[in-house]
Amino acid sequence: MAYQPKSYRKFVATAATATLVATAVTPAFAAETGAAASFTDVPPRYKEAVDYLVDNKITLGISEDKFGTTQSIKRVDAAVMIAKALEIDIADRPDSGFTDVPTRAVAYIDALKAEGIINGKSETAFGSEQSITRGEIALIIANAYDLDGTSDKQFSDVSSRYADAVQALVAAGITEGKTETTFGTTDAITRGEFAIFLHRAELLPIEKVPTVTSVSAVAGQEAVTISGKVANASTASLVIVDSNNQEVYDQDVTVSADGSFSRTVNLPAGNYAYEVHAIEGEKVSAVKAGNFSVAAVNSAVVSASAANAKEVKVVYSTQVDKTTAENEANYTVNVSGTALTTANIEADLQADGKTVLISNKNGSDIFTNGNYYTVEVKDVLSKDLSKVANYKTGTLNYFDNTIPTVLSSELDGNKVRVYFNEPVSPAPATSGATPAAGVQVKIDGGAIQTGTSVNQDGKYYVEVPTTSDDRKAGVHNVTVYNAQDGDGNILAVSATQYTVLADTVAPSVVSVTPESSNTFDVKVSEKLATGSPTFEVKKGGVIFPINPATDVVVDPDDPTGLTYEVTVPATGTGGYNLYGTNENTATLSVKVTNIKDNSNLTGAEFNGTVTLTKDATGPKVLSANTNTVTVTGTGASATGTINVKFDENIRVLAPSKVKVYNKDGVLLTTVGTATAATGTDTLSIPLTVVPTAGTTYTVQLEAGAVEDLSGNDNVALSTTAAYSVSSNILATISNSGVNQFLVDYSASTTDMTTSATTVANYTLDGKPLPTGATVEFVGNKKTVLVTLPSESVTKTTQGSLQISKNVVNTAGQSVANANDTAVTNLVALTDNVKPVLTSGQYVNAAGNDDLAESAELTFSENVSATDLNDFEFTVNGAKITPNSISVVGGKAVVQFAPSNSTAGQVNVAQALVVKVLPTNEQTGGTGQVMDTKDAAGNTLTAGTTITVNTVK
Repeated sequence: MAYQPKSYRKFVATAATATLVATAVTPAFAAETGAAASFTDVPPRYKEAVDYLVDNKITLGISEDKFGTTQSIKRVDAAVMIAKALEIDIADRPDSGFTDVPTRAVAYIDALKAEGIINGKSETAFGSEQSITRGEIALIIANAYDLDGTSDKQFSDVSSRYADAVQALVAAGITEGKTETTFGTTDAITRGEFAIFLHRAELLPIEKVPTVTSVSAVAGQEAVTISGKVANASTASLVIVDSNNQEVYDQDVTVSADGSFSRTVNLPAGNYAYEVHAIEGEKVSAVKAGNFSVAAVNSAVVSASAANAKEVKVVYSTQVDKTTAENEANYTVNVSGTALTTANIEADLQADGKTVLISNKNGSDIFTNGNYYTVEVKDVLSKDLSKVANYKTGTLNYFDNTIPTVLSSELDGNKVRVYFNEPVSPAPATSGATPAAGVQVKIDGGAIQTGTSVNQDGKYYVEVPTTSDDRKAGVHNVTVYNAQDGDGNILAVSATQYTVLADTVAPSVVSVTPESSNTFDVKVSEKLATGSPTFEVKKGGVIFPINPATDVVVDPDDPTGLTYEVTVPATGTGGYNLYGTNENTATLSVKVTNIKDNSNLTGAEFNGTVTLTKDATGPKVLSANTNTVTVTGTGASATGTINVKFDENIRVLAPSKVKVYNKDGVLLTTVGTATAATGTDTLSIPLTVVPTAGTTYTVQLEAGAVEDLSGNDNVALSTTAAYSVSSNILATISNSGVNQFLVDYSASTTDMTTSATTVANYTLDGKPLPTGATVEFVGNKKTVLVTLPSESVTKTTQGSLQISKNVVNTAGQSVANANDTAVTNLVALTDNVKPVLTSGQYVNAAGNDDLAESAELTFSENVSATDLNDFEFTVNGAKITPNSISVVGGKAVVQFAPSNSTAGQVNVAQALVVKVLPTNEQTGGTGQVMDTKDAAGNTLTAGTTITVNTVK
């Protein structure tokens, strides 16, 4: 559980705490918990606080008999004590990035940093060994215990950085300052003072304030779901306004026991803003707000990713056209740099009409652990034949280390099926044993059988034949052995059950309905046994023989499996046609026999009629979106073809009635004879001139140009077909100044879109560009300048700048290399992070432990320091002027007095305050420069102040 501020935590008094608030305790208990009594350096003023910290295992003394009350405390030790006092969750926290934290404290400091309670001296240094100041402790405790408030006390030594925190501590009664006018902000806090601060903070009363702790809005098509969490509140108030600031929603939302809430609101497409308050009685929290955009309902790819080792799953937002959704050429799956061959894969639209599963035709695995892959979808149409936006994933990684799971089992006819969450196969043999031919299954403790693995329509199961006992009414226990998925994860054994209900009801035919001019559907009441039923179809005395192998199929569009689709032959016995001359309907008698279910119950013979209607409508073009222009071959041998798709199979009657026009309405003579292959629904028109990208043709068919297989002619119609070529744009990346990179898109024939200046479309060494980076057009819309911000590059080195393939030009072409990989180039990176003065120590004079002849200053990185003018040195408020400054071993040594002289030495009992001066405050004022620099020439950060009060 993540840490919550004190005001939202349930405070449970420990035994030690109880001693602080109870009126009396027994002598034995007092002796057991009176930790301060064992220390010889704990005055009465600190006793309660020390008892609390020691008894609650927040800290120990510096020895068995000393607490170290008057000693300063290191930043790392203070952080650990605060984390323990807060009982903060330290598990699985992100790395703080600090490199100077001892192992014993890493988890605590990572947790405090993640919760925003502490910061370091720099991005990589926490300053673990430095003494922590009273000002720093004020900031940390105010953050940790969520304190605010003001007081009448005003301190002369509290800068704006510490002002709010100090006021909050004084208002909470945690401290009164060192004197009436000073807080001691830069003084190192003692262990005794720290104990008092922390103890008082722990005992603060709990104020249950309604608060919105988190909220987010997830918008989709014509709807938004706003979810979040509140603390100390039973209700959340949700208000939504549109782009005109008109209120469109205002309701209270009840929250659950854990404080969470969620509300889905249907809204038209547009931009909106929302506000959420937490409410408890008369108390109302501060607002949390945000913005979201609701999209119109358009057909789009929702996701495309590996479902398992054998399948890619593509999910659309709406139902899609079966023909284009199952066209393998509309999918590109690139696995670790190699595209799957279109001829070897198959795409299968599922019963929901929104999901397509792509798999290898031979059933082999597509993925293995460690693969990276991309999925691209293009040219798919929605069910209403509008275009689905082309879609391409970023680079995804495939890894599966989870064993397969048994979902359920059932009796299906004469077989038992065991369903899994993914495709499974037999696990490999062990100890030289021969592997099983399939996953093994045992029913009701009987013989182990080898199952047949099936992967069909997103269902994964293993089936085995059954005995009559296995099919008896009741609960049956199934044990499954050695199921392995495509990534080698093995389910050694699993148990499941299936239930067979006593079946006393015979199956029956529920309905017979016409489907098309030569097909009808027969729906039954329950699943029938294999080989059942038998159909007889007559028109009068003419029999139309039904071949069960070719003319009867279980309707794939009925997921229940209860519908049989029956196709009636065009002619019956004696050569009679289904439709006679001038007949537009045919009434057929239908007899269904051999109706048996899996319990061997026989249904009554069914006799009924169905009337089919002759197709009297000519063929129609499905949609301009289904028409294509294709080019085959290359160079001089290249040829083009216009393909016009109809709603049914066609024959060409009069090729001369097919005419093609260019975009200017000019009739083309460079076309060949229109044809239609037997049994197809596509009219093909050859082009003797290879089309160019972006060309749109208009195809006109006069009446009677084509006919359907029932002899119905087309009516005059006009449609279009466009030729589009997808090609990548090459880009080059070069350095252009310090931490600036020029991206040249001049290979594009059109201007780039704003995607080229979207910062998120560029990464450096695989990570987002640093906050504050800019990407802008320069000179034209084919040249982009990428600029990294100051304080963002810590070392002079090289990095990999990569351009996302989401960058496109106005023609919709993506930026990528010829092999369809992202454009990447190494660029020069120059250190632009200013060094920071972080700490200092006195260096004793020879033979005198009380005097320091110099001070050693430490920086966040090695620097060159040659001019004392960059610094101001004060002792007890009085400025001093050291003798010299030099760099030794990466640290700056400030000499207080000439060699062998005690005149300028500093007594180590007094703190030395060192401030880095801005140039305008340096001696001489205007015209001064900062001489202290790092190796890259970055000048020292001005304004930093440290206190030197320890001896090396």
